[in-house]
Amino acid sequence: MFQGPPNMDLGWALSLSSDDSGALWAVWPRGLLRLDANEHWQDMTADTGMKNETPRVSASSPQQGLWLGYAGSRVLQLQRGRWRRYGLSEGLDVGMVEALHVKDNHVWVGGEKGTALRQADRFIPLVGLAGRAFDGVSGIVELDNGDLWIDSGGGLIRIAASEIGKLAARSGYRVRYEVLDILDGLSGNSPLRYPSPSMIQTTDAQLWLSTNSGIFRLDAMARQTPRPPATTLIRSLGPPGQLIPAQPGMRLAQGTTALQIDYTALALAMPERVAFRYRLDGVDTQWQQVGTRRTAYYNNLGPGDYRFRVEASDYAGEWAEQPTTLDFQIAPTIPQSWWFRTLCALALLAACWLLYQRRMRNFAAQAVARLEERTQERERIARELHDTLLQSVQAMILHVHAATLKLPAPDPARIQIEQALQQADDVMVEGRERVRDLRDNEPQQQNLVEAIRAADNRLSAPGVASLQVAVDGEVRQLHPAIYPEVLSIVCEAVANAYRHANASRIDVRIVYRAAELRIIISDDGAGIPADIIAAGGRSNHWGICGMRERAARIKAKLALRSDVGAGTEWRLTLPGVLAYQPASPRFRFWRRPPAA
Repeated sequence: MFQGPPNMDLGWALSLSSDDSGALWAVWPRGLLRLDANEHWQDMTADTGMKNETPRVSASSPQQGLWLGYAGSRVLQLQRGRWRRYGLSEGLDVGMVEALHVKDNHVWVGGEKGTALRQADRFIPLVGLAGRAFDGVSGIVELDNGDLWIDSGGGLIRIAASEIGKLAARSGYRVRYEVLDILDGLSGNSPLRYPSPSMIQTTDAQLWLSTNSGIFRLDAMARQTPRPPATTLIRSLGPPGQLIPAQPGMRLAQGTTALQIDYTALALAMPERVAFRYRLDGVDTQWQQVGTRRTAYYNNLGPGDYRFRVEASDYAGEWAEQPTTLDFQIAPTIPQSWWFRTLCALALLAACWLLYQRRMRNFAAQAVARLEERTQERERIARELHDTLLQSVQAMILHVHAATLKLPAPDPARIQIEQALQQADDVMVEGRERVRDLRDNEPQQQNLVEAIRAADNRLSAPGVASLQVAVDGEVRQLHPAIYPEVLSIVCEAVANAYRHANASRIDVRIVYRAAELRIIISDDGAGIPADIIAAGGRSNHWGICGMRERAARIKAKLALRSDVGAGTEWRLTLPGVLAYQPASPRFRFWRRPPAA
């Protein structure tokens, strides 16, 4: 008759196992004892190095030795008289160890937080599809065919041997599993503490389980693998409360935003075990896992083409290989139609274009008005010069000439006076030319190309540089107030090329476009040093400064690009509404408002 340790109040034995030498080990609530060959009990608690901690469960095999499970994700292995400890640093994270199972080279550890398998010198976690952790474990059994059975708080779980092989071969693999619960005849819950383990395998390959409802037996080897259910059927869809039978290529009414889709699968044995997932292309970015719910809901849908996909799982959680699909369309309302949105976009673009044209015309009108004011001021100055200064000088010349005629011809004083009168006549001629220049704004006299060539003839010396003028586009008349400013800028650029660049070739390109007037003056001369460009011109030279001032007055852009030894390029750009002489008002769709 077997007897426990004499004179020791240890409670009752929690677990019995043997080590690789054949000695019996007993786990008691307040101690760990070993029965030697002389049938003497020895307290081995201190020998484990666990600071007087008592293990929770034990397991053993001739190949793997004795295994003890503790709280805090810790297990000990005793093999060939040596202890080895495993814990968090070796990948074991199951919380309180509640179950140990050793089968050949496999060592399974189950606890309150999950289940793990020893591989080499580390433990790898056992995780199911969708990240399920097999926690609350109270019993583990690996059958001879490699199938793994786990008794947990979520039911009895079966994991096929092929899945265990994939787990061992690939780190992080999530296993497929089957759950047996009350639908399969297993009632009650697994014990939280005792007895442990709550599941064992007998010699006839039967599994026996203990729950708070009783003892249950399962012939695991004779159980058939569940088959997948029939293909999922999409029954109806439409706005909530207005469902119609589902048909391929359906077209729903205009303005449909809320949608309900009903579906099902023929699984007459255990329909509660069938889970569903679905997705609506263009709306869902991933599958929606909805469990056993057989209805999908969507809101805030817009018009367009849609494809609904739905899948059903079998009793073991395996998804169908091909989902069931349904294509349908939601008709757009008039504001949602593509042609209406296109018209709105075109109308918006047209409005923006008209506003832009209106603003540009207002801007042009203001600029032209300021130029006309300056033209009128020049004309006033010309009149004043003609009516006062030139008239008075002419009268003075006539009086002096009349007095000169009274002097004898050979008189030296008469000769000096006549010379002075000749100089006065020259001054009068120059003054009239200045007055003419001030009043010379008639558009019919415009010829920009000929004016540039005439300036070139005045500025160039024989055999110096060759001026080439090119015109791109249809020649248009410039505004009378713009023309002299543009001509002055071009002539100044040509003059600088002659005076300072020592160019052998000067090119002037005039580009007429409806949107803008662009004039490019380039030469192959010495270029302009960077310090002179930064200073805005040479000291006591006002050519570049005058060009920029003229461009600013007519609201033009004047860009300069020059490198020492690489020539110079001036680029004058002026909006067309400012540069060109306006057409007759009767041909304008949007008339320029009168200047203030």
